[in-house]
Amino acid sequence: MKKTSFQTKEVTMNKNFNYLLAAVAILCLFSIKSIAQVTTDKVIVTQDYKPTIADAFKLNDNPSIKDTTPPIPALKYPIITKYIDRKLNLSAINPATMKGEPLTKLYRGYVKAGLGTYSSPYGEFFINNLRSKKYSIGAHAKHFSSKATLNDVGFAGFSDNNVRLYGKYFVPNHILSAETNFNSNLIHYYGFNSNIYDSDSLKNETKERYTNIDGKVRFESTYKDSSAFNHDIGLTYYNFSDIGSTVENNFKVTVTGSKYLTKELIGGTISFDYYDYKYTGKPTTAGIVLINPFVKFSGTKWQANMGINTTIETDQSKTHFLPNLTFKYNVVENIFAAYAELIGTTKRNSFKSLSLENPFIVHTLPLKNTTTKADAKIGFRGSYSSKLAFNVFGSYQICEQMPLYTSYAANTLQNKFTVVYDDINIVTVHGEVSYTQKEKLNISLKANYFNYTTSNEAKAWYKPVFEVGLFGKYNLEDKFLVSLDVFTIGNQIAQLNELDVITGSTLVSQKTLKGITDINVGAEYRYNKKLSAFVRFNNIAGMRYYRWNNYPTQRFNLMAGLTFSF
Repeated sequence: MKKTSFQTKEVTMNKNFNYLLAAVAILCLFSIKSIAQVTTDKVIVTQDYKPTIADAFKLNDNPSIKDTTPPIPALKYPIITKYIDRKLNLSAINPATMKGEPLTKLYRGYVKAGLGTYSSPYGEFFINNLRSKKYSIGAHAKHFSSKATLNDVGFAGFSDNNVRLYGKYFVPNHILSAETNFNSNLIHYYGFNSNIYDSDSLKNETKERYTNIDGKVRFESTYKDSSAFNHDIGLTYYNFSDIGSTVENNFKVTVTGSKYLTKELIGGTISFDYYDYKYTGKPTTAGIVLINPFVKFSGTKWQANMGINTTIETDQSKTHFLPNLTFKYNVVENIFAAYAELIGTTKRNSFKSLSLENPFIVHTLPLKNTTTKADAKIGFRGSYSSKLAFNVFGSYQICEQMPLYTSYAANTLQNKFTVVYDDINIVTVHGEVSYTQKEKLNISLKANYFNYTTSNEAKAWYKPVFEVGLFGKYNLEDKFLVSLDVFTIGNQIAQLNELDVITGSTLVSQKTLKGITDINVGAEYRYNKKLSAFVRFNNIAGMRYYRWNNYPTQRFNLMAGLTFSF
């Protein structure tokens, strides 16, 4: 049988294994022989055996911990300042309401009636519609008169009667309002010496009645969207006359428009004020045109208005370019604010405005316009808390043709006044502080100091140096209400003009009117929400003082009455 290649390789491997075993056996024999030779050698001991132990050496390698956590690098984020112009348009948010919340009950009418010393009846009446989203309409009437007889002067009776009708109609984004008034005020020129002239015989001669009828119409927008064009249009008219033949008519139209462009409010006002004043044989007309463009700016803490008042006096052919600048800065929000103003105006001294200030004037008056070239004011206002608020400012006014009252020389009784005009600079310091504790207590103190520099007149006639007023109200559980009014006016200088019947010249002199201090106290008891009783004590100190020369006021007087709501 023929051998395979696999069998041939197996025979060869067996031979090699046998050779390896033989070689290992020979090596073992040599090793055994060598060991046998070592163990058979002789050993000679020369001394005792002393075993020793080698010193141990401490390893100085300290263990170390390798932190494999990588350190956190300190990162820096530099802020790159860049202005971003953001135009923010705010939309109005309607106030939150509670369903079922009861509304305060309203009454349609209110009546107040009383009677005072010096035979002084008093009555007042109000009526108005109840709540309505479409309109508001009402009426008011008032009467107050007196048959006062004062010592050493003529009959001092008077009668004031007023009737007012008003209404508003609400349409989408607009309000239409109208108003009409009728006033009839009867007075007597009682400022003469009754020891020389008979008061009873002069009662009709010294009587005067001022009658005023006026009307107003206004149409104004109420857009909530700041981007809308807001507008306000007003028309007014009045007819003012005396018991004789003096009549004054006035017509005024005013149009105002404004619109926001981004953050700035741009607008303007145009008005025309027309006067027609007539007395026996001398009619006069005058008009004042006002053109007032303005721009209003505002920031986070400040507000500013820049404008110019251009006024044109049609009767004098004069044009004035007057400033209209205001600025306010909130130093501390809702606590302390500083403000500054520089404003110029032109105003008509009309027969109506002068007689309302001093009803004892003659009716052949020289009527002129007063132009305030500049009224510069710097002040501070704010609130120390929710209860205490203050306002302090100083101002400097430059006025042209300011009216001053002097006695009328051609009047025999010396009981009438006329008007003179002078250029006057006025320095004013005003201080005001008020304390309010919800609806329970309200106290305010106001004070003014004035310094007048005249151009032609010796003094600023009938202009006091200072005024101080203290006003307070206290409400006890909405049942008892007490009020206090105290005001003081400093000395006044009066110019007396008297005609010398012999020479025909005018004798001029001065007189100092002592300061005025008046204290008034009122009290009201509310029996219920409809019915209450009141009492009023006036001039408690009983002082006899003069606001105008030869015209003393009533001494201590009181009034008591009832009020009723329905």
